[in-house]
Amino acid sequence: RGETSGAVLDCMNHGLPLIVNANGSMAELNPDAVWMLPDEFDDTELTQALETLWRDPARRAELGARARAVIEQQHAPAHCAMRYAQAIEQAYQQRISTAQHVVHTITAEPDFIRTPASDTELQQLAQAIATTLPPRRAVKRLFLDITATSRHDLRTGIERVVRALVKALLQTPPHGYRIEPVYLHNAGEGWHYRSASHYTLQLLGSTTDQLPDDALEPEHGDTVLTLDIAHELVQAQQAGLFNAYRQRGVRVLATVYDLLPVTLPKVFPPQAEQGHAKWLETVLQFDGAVCISNTVAKELTDWHAQHPPTLGASDARKHYTIDWFHLGADIEHSAPSQGIPVEAPTLLAELQRHPSFLMVGTIEPRKGYLQVLQAFDQLWQRGLQVHLVIVGRTGWKDLPISSQRDIPATLEALNKHPQKNRLLHWIDNASDEYLEKIYAASTCLIAASYDEGFGLPLIEAAQHKLPIMARDIPVFREVAGEHAFYFNGLEPQDLAGAIERWLALYASGQHPRSDAMPWLTWAQSAQQLLQRILPASAQPSSQPLHNTSQISL
Repeated sequence: RGETSGAVLDCMNHGLPLIVNANGSMAELNPDAVWMLPDEFDDTELTQALETLWRDPARRAELGARARAVIEQQHAPAHCAMRYAQAIEQAYQQRISTAQHVVHTITAEPDFIRTPASDTELQQLAQAIATTLPPRRAVKRLFLDITATSRHDLRTGIERVVRALVKALLQTPPHGYRIEPVYLHNAGEGWHYRSASHYTLQLLGSTTDQLPDDALEPEHGDTVLTLDIAHELVQAQQAGLFNAYRQRGVRVLATVYDLLPVTLPKVFPPQAEQGHAKWLETVLQFDGAVCISNTVAKELTDWHAQHPPTLGASDARKHYTIDWFHLGADIEHSAPSQGIPVEAPTLLAELQRHPSFLMVGTIEPRKGYLQVLQAFDQLWQRGLQVHLVIVGRTGWKDLPISSQRDIPATLEALNKHPQKNRLLHWIDNASDEYLEKIYAASTCLIAASYDEGFGLPLIEAAQHKLPIMARDIPVFREVAGEHAFYFNGLEPQDLAGAIERWLALYASGQHPRSDAMPWLTWAQSAQQLLQRILPASAQPSSQPLHNTSQISL
């Protein structure tokens, strides 16, 4: 006498012949699948139903089979879920659900008029309405988090990559998306993103500075990609910012350059391992990561598997995606710095008189500078007339001397070396324009890093058809393949012997050549990145994956 009967559906599901009366929801049952009595029936009607079904097994079986078919067709979970979703959408479409209508409805409530809300409550209400009912936009947005680069652009390393990718993506945005360079901000009002308008205008060479760095809120369908490594990311994640984004339908991804502070902690400052591990743990709570090489992607996959998720992060890690792309290398499209010092012509001419080996990278322990210097000491003592050119700024300047590992010893060796400005040349402030000319004047690039996330100097050397001598590590094999000469060993004599072997091969013309080594432009690198993080429909059809002299990796 008034219920939605689970017992009725269970009986039908098991193919049992069923007698019901047309009361409540049972009146909606298919009369061909049950014996339907009137809502108010008498004993005679029920007796007739019982007697008939008892005496007719075939009719019982037929009735049960029809009941079972009704359940399969109309009460299967997928069918019910679809009907439920349709009902929700129908109800939604029947109401006026614009932000303006919601505000009007709320402010017209008598309780709202009698008890005005505080400023804090109004801000919370406004935030809730803006999040739930965002204005319709013609395109989605790809937020490029450049927090660290926009504040401290060192114009080298990761910052150089960020500049090049941002510029390339702004020039050729993905179909249906707007590019939004942003940075994390918290001045007491909570973590949020602000448009990096000031930095972006400078990057594009604009002389105007009239666009404010407005607060921006990612919405459903948008994508956030962190392009550099900012410690603010950890704080924002701990405050719940990215979880809130993901809950509203925003996809959050991170660019991972390397895992070196946790895999090679002895060539990084003390405590760097813990800081980078915390950063990795943070980005592993996003939707995924895109790495700058397949080597790094494999390392991140292993690290992801070996480090169980923290409490509350397990769901995010279940469906985590890890992919990779390769960096570009055309310096002219990375917003290059300009300037040639007056002494440059003399040095460039000197480098072409004798074999000259070039190293490019920040002065820090990981780059292997001390081993290289000591190896060249041995070569110079044997009377070899070979130049060593080092182009790189001093790293870790903000750290105390006690935390700088072998940097002080490296600087002392560079500054007090008897071959300084003769066969040893250190250029600590070379512009990109000057670096291009040094590449062109050198004989061979030495990549002696103990490990890397990618190895841009290898690509830049290949652009100038400059032969490459590289430490035999997986990522250099990935980038350079058969187009480089590889060496092993950590002692100076190991490298000195390798250099002599290379010089012998060079003299006979049998050294590996970089001329045919594949590399990408920054425009191609940006498109490869988009292919990894956005649907195929977002890829611009007019952008080629590679030009006639390059192939996509």
